[in-house]
Amino acid sequence: MKNRFVSLTDLRLNKDNMLGRVSHNGERLWVTRNGRMLCAVVSVRQAELIEEFEMRSLEEVKRRQMADLVRWKRVKARMGEWDE
Repeated sequence: MKNRFVSLTDLRLNKDNMLGRVSHNGERLWVTRNGRMLCAVVSVRQAELIEEFEMRSLEEVKRRQMADLVRWKRVKARMGEWDE
């Protein structure tokens, strides 16, 4: 997977070629404006993988928080201090 840095102006002038390289070759475009990173352009497959990773990460955080809450409720119940 190749990373390529391009200016926003270059992307505008060569968008068909550059977007084709992203979609067909899996390249990543890192777009800059005035020398600063602006955004990245990735293929649909790469975007789907990012979303899948984010969802898994959120589900893991939720699972851990629920486990912590269950443990907390048990401790409070043993102490006779849990009111629901």
